[in-house]
Amino acid sequence: MALIRRVLLSDADFPLGFRFHPTDVELLLYYLAPKLKGENLPSSELIMDFLDVYQRDPDQLPLDQFKHAREKEAYFFTREEIKNSAGEGPVRTTPSGYWKAYREDVAIYRDGKIIGFKNKFLFYRGNDPNGTQTDWKMTEYVCNPCWIATTSTTRVESYVVCKVRLKMRVEEDESFLEEENGFIE
Repeated sequence: MALIRRVLLSDADFPLGFRFHPTDVELLLYYLAPKLKGENLPSSELIMDFLDVYQRDPDQLPLDQFKHAREKEAYFFTREEIKNSAGEGPVRTTPSGYWKAYREDVAIYRDGKIIGFKNKFLFYRGNDPNGTQTDWKMTEYVCNPCWIATTSTTRVESYVVCKVRLKMRVEEDESFLEEENGFIE
């Protein structure tokens, strides 16, 4: 099981006040697309790493090791698992719950072209459909297969970026909506 293999850095290695807060387009252009192409990602191991998000409940994810984002928020590369051999639907269950979509296939545009999509989820404890909603949220980013040319051994859908966060207070939820709409706090 892959855990964060992040190089230990001191705070002096980043400018004061540095926060990893990329736009949707930046996540796709500078992180996910190069990962899919097998290219080196500058500083990526210092910012985010691979972790099988769906093998753990969100409260078991190492969010505290992701020190350059907001509190209780982290970004991970993960693989999207398919339910069956026919390739129907991704698996988004964890040991004690499941991620339920509340907004799917929201297009991400650059220069008038769809370069990817994002899906938004809430975490529920228990079994679908009778789980109990928690304060955990996840946004999953995937590149548009028509936009990116990958190696023959890589499917565009094989890697995604997941932003996982714990909604801490009502006022934070409002700022989450503002940042999703492109406003800065």
